[in-house]
Amino acid sequence: MRKFVASIGDNVLTSFDVVHNLGTRDVIVQVRRNVDPYDVVDVDIAIKGENVITVSVNVVMGIPPIDPDALRVVVIG
Repeated sequence: MRKFVASIGDNVLTSFDVVHNLGTRDVIVQVRRNVDPYDVVDVDIAIKGENVITVSVNVVMGIPPIDPDALRVVVIG
């Protein structure tokens, strides 16, 4: 298994395409805050292909808009 990690957020969007280049649709994705309390965030994940996922944050969850690099995405595949 391999791992890809990236920070997302840009103060505007609530949906982000993440290019992980792991070459598989069989991935496990976790998203957490990149600041205290570093908790796991409930998001929608769409697997777009063997190298791309889309992370969509539900704005009702109280996280809009996503500050620059506020969330950390971990993709394992």
